[in-house]
Amino acid sequence: MTAPTNDASSDGLPISDDVLQLNSTRVLVWPDKAAFEARLALCKFIHLGKPRSIEVLISSGRNKVSHGRVSIRACSAGLRLHTAETNIVSGNCVILRNAQAGSIDFGTMDARSKTTLRMPYGIDSDLSEIKIRVDVSYTVEEVGYQFNCTEELPIRLPLSVNVQDNFQARVLFSNFKVDTANSIPMRIGDYTMHSTKAFQVTLPALSNAPLTIFARQPLSLVAQIRQRRHETSDTRMSVSTEKTLMLRIQYACLDQEIGTTLENALLEALNESEFGDLSRLLVTVLGKALLSALSPQDLETTGLLGEIQMSSFEQDLWQPVLNGLHPDRRDKTAQWLAKWQAENPVIVLPQAIDSRNVLGLTVPFEIPEIPVVVTGRLETFGCGGGPEEGRFAAIDQSLLADLSLSYSRHWSKHTDVASECKSLSIKYEVQASSEQWLVGGQRKGQFTAEEGEVNRFSIIMLPQKTGHLLYPSVEVRITTKPESNRGSKSTEDAPEDIIPCELDYLDQGESVLIVPDLSSSTVSLESSGPGGGAWLVESRSRSEKR
Repeated sequence: MTAPTNDASSDGLPISDDVLQLNSTRVLVWPDKAAFEARLALCKFIHLGKPRSIEVLISSGRNKVSHGRVSIRACSAGLRLHTAETNIVSGNCVILRNAQAGSIDFGTMDARSKTTLRMPYGIDSDLSEIKIRVDVSYTVEEVGYQFNCTEELPIRLPLSVNVQDNFQARVLFSNFKVDTANSIPMRIGDYTMHSTKAFQVTLPALSNAPLTIFARQPLSLVAQIRQRRHETSDTRMSVSTEKTLMLRIQYACLDQEIGTTLENALLEALNESEFGDLSRLLVTVLGKALLSALSPQDLETTGLLGEIQMSSFEQDLWQPVLNGLHPDRRDKTAQWLAKWQAENPVIVLPQAIDSRNVLGLTVPFEIPEIPVVVTGRLETFGCGGGPEEGRFAAIDQSLLADLSLSYSRHWSKHTDVASECKSLSIKYEVQASSEQWLVGGQRKGQFTAEEGEVNRFSIIMLPQKTGHLLYPSVEVRITTKPESNRGSKSTEDAPEDIIPCELDYLDQGESVLIVPDLSSSTVSLESSGPGGGAWLVESRSRSEKR
């Protein structure tokens, strides 16, 4: 029986209180833990030189599926899905090739089986995330069912890799800097770089795995690369085309590791209780709360201590979903969750990375071809000490030094300009700040030399202040003229060709300690003296005789 109200609908009919109460009622619906499920995920192993892919994870649950169809639609502008190139990476399911455009038909799936479909995709614009809708229609015992979901997937890589090359005459040292692309720490499980027919690679192994890196504490990997030399010209030509090496990194995001650890702990406790049928509902709530509850400082603390502080989560995070349960079960579930959260204030993060969270990144990089590598060394005379304990000299002491220069074509092509010339013209200049050094002697010059020939030049360095002073820097420039036209009158006035080169300055970063030229000093500490306080009374030079 309905009672009239003061409010009226658009057609003038009265609206009952029961209808108003029904309009404000929320209905909570969640899938059973053994129900059919399909979800999207990015491919865990990414090769930067190949197209990227997404994966469709299908779980049959308790159902024995006779056949089904997966329809995927791109909801982001500029996203192209290559459904025709879809393949199965795991599971016993078979793809049927008579599907419509934009759909994938699959065959029989046994109960409690899982299948993973991999599909390449491309983007025409710079996107940070992609949105995809998945519609799965499947048949169980000649009855059709439908499963729908829409997911947003972040496609930006969580880590970045930069490389800096340092060429020497026979060895290349490549410094790889592995850093986080955001504020989320990373756990590095392993990294490898294999040798090829063209290069021999030596990379130190990871001793304490997994290694956690932070935004302000990246990982530095130094690889030693040597070029293989072959005697036959045919082999040399075939090997010279293989200039690409692969750096493979296995890692895991710390937030995903935290989420998996919490989900495993909650699922284990739910399965041992009477609330096991609520596992998919409560685990989903925990995953969403994880994204908002943990701050960058909480993630760094967890990465350093290896412990998850449950105090970071609010006590009433379950309340929005528990309101949809029956009052009797809602109170029991809330009490059980509060007890579980109180009994587990700290959850230890496992030392090993969970296999479900392992991600892989393959970074291809080419060895640059340098026509000439110049090796320079600045050898000083008259300094005290040595390389191990440190060099030192007096402030008014002139330092004699020899600058030795030589070059190598070990990293060059056999068809470049530098290979055509038997000797090269090298210009050099020793540079230093006038506030630190006065440089004299052969500080600038030009000479012609053959490969492997060592040329020495004498310079004088006079320090201008005390303290640790870095050695002066050296700049080189290599020029040449084509050998085929050398000697002809038409090419004598022709401009010289500038050859790209790398300088391996062996004394880069070396310093010498410049001290005052004093052997003894007398200091007065009397406050009654002129000016008060401490003041210098007498000093003797090192060269002054007593």
